[in-house]
Amino acid sequence: MKAAVALIRRGPKVLVCWNRSVPGGGWSLPGGKVEPGEQIQDALSRELMEEVGLRVARAELIYHAPGSVDPTCEVFCFAVQADGAPRAVEEGCPIDWMSLDRLIEGSPFGPYYAGMLHHLEGYR
Repeated sequence: MKAAVALIRRGPKVLVCWNRSVPGGGWSLPGGKVEPGEQIQDALSRELMEEVGLRVARAELIYHAPGSVDPTCEVFCFAVQADGAPRAVEEGCPIDWMSLDRLIEGSPFGPYYAGMLHHLEGYR
């Protein structure tokens, strides 16, 4: 299984959305699973539109590793520049801008994000 997530920055903060796919929910970078036969960047584009109403203008793969919640899932993280203003598309799944440190502390995917930041040193 594979998943694609987007790192979208606004100053020192990143765009996050509420993720109901894990027990109890939690904050995550926007994105999701790659469907059978789908290319990873196509999944990224689809998920961003479905979750936060954004179109990908540019995406650069910056990290990939096994997921922290499901280590059998390969998670691909892209630095994304997007067109439009983000909005909560899914009912019950708000969006927010938060610091990477707060995201790492408050997300069920925190270990994956911490590994990503360690790998990218200086990206903050």
